[in-house]
Amino acid sequence: MQRRPAPASFRRKTLLAFELSGLALMAVCVVFFFSPPPWPIWGYGLVLGGCFVVFLLAFRWSAPPFKCPGCGRVLRRANRKGFDEGEPIRFVCKGCDIEWDTGFHVPDG
Repeated sequence: MQRRPAPASFRRKTLLAFELSGLALMAVCVVFFFSPPPWPIWGYGLVLGGCFVVFLLAFRWSAPPFKCPGCGRVLRRANRKGFDEGEPIRFVCKGCDIEWDTGFHVPDG
């Protein structure tokens, strides 16, 4: 099995999706915090939680799926390697017999 780096476009698209999702989060927070009525303390927590949910949904919606550059097949979680902390995230295309390294690592947690 060959190992190859994933195209740089996948990394750029994923980072762009993350940044756009962050902007959506910031926009919702700004609108809430600059709205006129005084809010109770639990209201702020509720809105911050809602902003976080908006961020996650926006990122999930806009994040690109990983496609094999060789054959164009969409590679899902079942084709993924690297689930432990610090491991590189890789996808295996069984049709091309290539392991694609995305350049991302599983975050330490």
